[in-house]
Amino acid sequence: MKVPGVVTGPVLATMITCVLEELENTEWAARKAAADTLTCMVNALGPSLNIFRAPCTTALQNCRFDKV
Repeated sequence: MKVPGVVTGPVLATMITCVLEELENTEWAARKAAADTLTCMVNALGPSLNIFRAPCTTALQNCRFDKV
């Protein structure tokens, strides 16, 4: 059964991929927006993001000295 507003696995993977790409953007505002988006996704989806934990952690570690 498909529930409206619920993100499916393939869509979630695509969304995470896009957010991770933007965390490497040269524009600070894009990196900030990506970090904020990731925060919102974690708050909304919680445990369903566990499979993306390693790449997300790596991406955030790479920009930890940034203003993000």
